[in-house]
Amino acid sequence: MRKLLLTGIPGIVLGILLYGVLVGDDENGATPLQAGSDNMAANSKPAQSLSQNQPETAATADTGKTFSLHFGLKSEFDLFIFEHEDNSPSALTEAYSKAAAKRGFTSDSQAYLEALFARYVQYKVELESLDGQADVQDINAIASRLEARNDLRHNVFSAEEYHYLFSQDAQYDEAALARLRIASDASLSDAEKQRLIDAQLATLPADQQASFAPSLAVNRIGSLANTYENPETRYQAIAAEFGHDVAQRMQEKSQLQEEWKARVNAYQQWMNSLSESNLTQAQINEKKTARLRRDFSETEQRRLRVFLENPTLLGGG
Repeated sequence: MRKLLLTGIPGIVLGILLYGVLVGDDENGATPLQAGSDNMAANSKPAQSLSQNQPETAATADTGKTFSLHFGLKSEFDLFIFEHEDNSPSALTEAYSKAAAKRGFTSDSQAYLEALFARYVQYKVELESLDGQADVQDINAIASRLEARNDLRHNVFSAEEYHYLFSQDAQYDEAALARLRIASDASLSDAEKQRLIDAQLATLPADQQASFAPSLAVNRIGSLANTYENPETRYQAIAAEFGHDVAQRMQEKSQLQEEWKARVNAYQQWMNSLSESNLTQAQINEKKTARLRRDFSETEQRRLRVFLENPTLLGGG
């Protein structure tokens, strides 16, 4: 089965778009909201392959076990699909039936589990028709995409099945969409957006808040750094919340930024002096090349060009 069966909608990663971009993640992309929530379930047990022996419910009076819906089942289904991604839908459901037969369910449980997985595969196939329809820059399009996907889920699965397969993801997506609406509200200042998003994140369950912790920490450290101009005060403020190791790293980073600014400023002043000299353009170019090679590595030369073309960057490091 094609890998596309595992894809979630673009809206599932919108938490990254709205929080990381809005309140300022670090450039390495540490993001608060992890992509692919359509392939995970919060508070669920880890997904296991059907090829592994998994404990189920207690044995019934006959020779088999009774299957029960549970959080984490969706992840189990997705893992099986991933392990058989090259299979067609029909081959996939056949392979699942054979794997499930080894788990010792009653005949009724076995039949139900096979039918449920077959419907899940069909849901994934139909989900493909919705993929790509939503512009991730258009909130209304994303909202419509989420609604269409939710309608599809309710059409394919019973209320109880929906609860165990999708309810946690749906709550996650609704909260992410709410943050996206805040981030896109032109009537709000950046500070107001940040405050409202932080307040919304504070209402999330603890496990979901944990996924945002790295980006929230980055944002908070940046806020402290901007609040306290005095290096010692800034160090103490950061150390009070995040420890001395973090404060020390931030201090070292700040020092490196200041050193870089000084080097760029020195180069700019030198360039200005050259332009006021009586040298020909060819001579100026020759001196520029020599100095660049002497004072800057190749990587630094590329970075220098960016700063020279965008002088405002020097104000922010």
